[in-house]
Amino acid sequence: MSANDSEWIKILVSAVVGMFTGLAADPIRSLIQNRIETRKLKNAVMWDIANLSTSAMRVHNEELNVNTFWLGIELPSFDYYWDKNRELFYANSKLILLRVQCQLILRLRDLMKMRQVNPDEAMKKFWETLKDIKHSDEMSWFERRRLARSVRTKPEGSVAIGEAVGPIADSDPD
Repeated sequence: MSANDSEWIKILVSAVVGMFTGLAADPIRSLIQNRIETRKLKNAVMWDIANLSTSAMRVHNEELNVNTFWLGIELPSFDYYWDKNRELFYANSKLILLRVQCQLILRLRDLMKMRQVNPDEAMKKFWETLKDIKHSDEMSWFERRRLARSVRTKPEGSVAIGEAVGPIADSDPD
């Protein structure tokens, strides 16, 4: 074997090892990147929800008018991530439930703006949603999935009017 042949063998072995290393490392990199993005998304949305709950406490303490509260509801982090990384909301069971709950809050806001629901019903449903968000980390994967699927959504992801204010069904929609 000549020196020239041994150089080609080294190059070939190096390329094959590099290729397999890259193939093995890419899924791991994607997994780590998705977890980081998921954590950032959840923290940002939870920050918005925490601000809403603070305002809701002001309504409860009669420091803020309920109509003013509903007209001022915004979830900018949810809107941003919904437009930017919508697929993350479908990939993680905790985010699926968070998505449904954020859509319920936004739908309640829209119903209040259109005067299709009274403020007491809307606030009751809002408090239930906050309770579900608080306890969602304690739920098992199966419980989160069942709760997320119990609120039926339209194909485009918006929550139907009757589902936003109606009781949550215990049965599986499928």
